[in-house]
Amino acid sequence: MAAQTPQDSPLQIQMAVSKIVMKKIQRDGKWILQYQRKADVQEAKPGEILEYTIRYTNISQQILNKIQIIGPIPANTYLQKDSIRNQQVGQMYASADQGKTYQVPPLQKILVENGKSKTVLIPETEWTHLKWLVPSLNPLQSITVRYWVVVR
Repeated sequence: MAAQTPQDSPLQIQMAVSKIVMKKIQRDGKWILQYQRKADVQEAKPGEILEYTIRYTNISQQILNKIQIIGPIPANTYLQKDSIRNQQVGQMYASADQGKTYQVPPLQKILVENGKSKTVLIPETEWTHLKWLVPSLNPLQSITVRYWVVVR
């Protein structure tokens, strides 16, 4: 995991991107999908799955409050539905406008057609960022979130 922390910050932030390799295996007479993480991704091809792992660690001796974990969904990828994993870190939000605004999923937008407005859902494939609001983080405590994106 690569550290991305400013020197004087009480938070240590680490982000890693791994390639997920799926394979079918037979277990107890049944076929199941098994996945493996491959670290240090240098490039990815369309259809491949990448796992983002973001870890925040409070390296101070004080409780930190109101922490925001921001997770990017790169432009050439889309969020793999139902892949978000976290350690019950707090409320999750998503953005479909490059992180300018966030909503609690499911995301919605208002469309105006023929002078009438209607609310439509924004699919996960159009999301650009994820955000978790963490109420507090104790000294030396870490929290981790993971999610998968698929390369377009």
